[in-house]
Amino acid sequence: MPRPHKTMRQIRDVLRFGPRDNISRRTVARGLSVPRSSVNDLAARAIDAEFTWEVASELDDAQVEATLYHHEAKLTTRPQLDFALVKKELRASLLRRQIVEWDRVLIMLSNHLSTDGAEGRPQDLPPLIITATPQKCWLEPDLPYPKSLDELAEECASCEDAGAAVLHLHAHTEWVPMLAAVRAASGTLIQCGMSSFPVDERLDIFEQHGDMISVIANHHDEAFPEANCNVLHTMDELIRYCELGIQYSVRPEWEVWHSGSVWNLKYLMEHTELVRPIITTLFFGWPGGTWSPPTIDEYLTRRRMMPSDCAVTVSVMGPERYALLVAAITLGDNVRVGTEDYARNRWGEPAQASELVAEIAKIAEAVGRRVATPAEAREILKFDRVAAQ
Repeated sequence: MPRPHKTMRQIRDVLRFGPRDNISRRTVARGLSVPRSSVNDLAARAIDAEFTWEVASELDDAQVEATLYHHEAKLTTRPQLDFALVKKELRASLLRRQIVEWDRVLIMLSNHLSTDGAEGRPQDLPPLIITATPQKCWLEPDLPYPKSLDELAEECASCEDAGAAVLHLHAHTEWVPMLAAVRAASGTLIQCGMSSFPVDERLDIFEQHGDMISVIANHHDEAFPEANCNVLHTMDELIRYCELGIQYSVRPEWEVWHSGSVWNLKYLMEHTELVRPIITTLFFGWPGGTWSPPTIDEYLTRRRMMPSDCAVTVSVMGPERYALLVAAITLGDNVRVGTEDYARNRWGEPAQASELVAEIAKIAEAVGRRVATPAEAREILKFDRVAAQ
């Protein structure tokens, strides 16, 4: 409890008159208009500190107060917090809330899972294909990521060790050395991104026989701190990607951002040659004119629109991603994580792509779905058909 406020003048007057034998403390309290308990308290403090009026008269106010109340200051000093322990407890609390949220998601999804026995259970679904995106974060470009080819190759190898079967990479004029470096370090499938560039600026991806080339199935409209991207992609351009894919045995990976993307994709499936399964990625929460809400409802709605012979991966930009990724894992879809998509772990701390891959692999294990190796991913996605062409 804080001590009652007393003015310094009252304190000095109590020290001057209180110790006198011919004046009672009650009389001093009445004469100075202060509570008798305050007079008793000050007298006890003065005796404890061996502090007399003669000494006090030679000190300034701050020194008098420090002398009388230094013991109280020591007693009321709060102990230092154990911040490591606080952080640990906060993490445990956050994890408990996440587990509750994941349980809620699993209950929501139960109506969408198969009811024909065991085939709808996560452990009986095909192994989970994890795509890693180890390069620059669009939302927070100042966060660390591997910049040199050597650093990128090392991080790609770490992603594979953590559970990634596919690497989504970015380059413009550097595809030849990048593909060589990553192939030397990792056995994953390589998905070549930067779908905003015109197809004629991406021919070296086909010539170097990248496993996949990312193709947006609609126009580009994205808004990031360092770049706004607005590019129209015509149906003629999308058809040309299909033709080049057949010519060079490079599989398109179709980026599906909204229902219009699905319409374009279905048109291409009817009018061009595309190897099945059709490789697709659904995007949620990416800012710009093609944004869509990162919610379970949005995921289920778009998922129901997708053709049946598609291999679907889910990408979510933002901290809301875990509910959607758990939903995708549970329903048999695949997931994409990494610094490009969102460079923070579930505690909100900056993380490298390999750490985010390890995190989602543990989550998949927790809900009962095994993670695919690169060899299993090739088999699931039917890359043997491409090699046979």
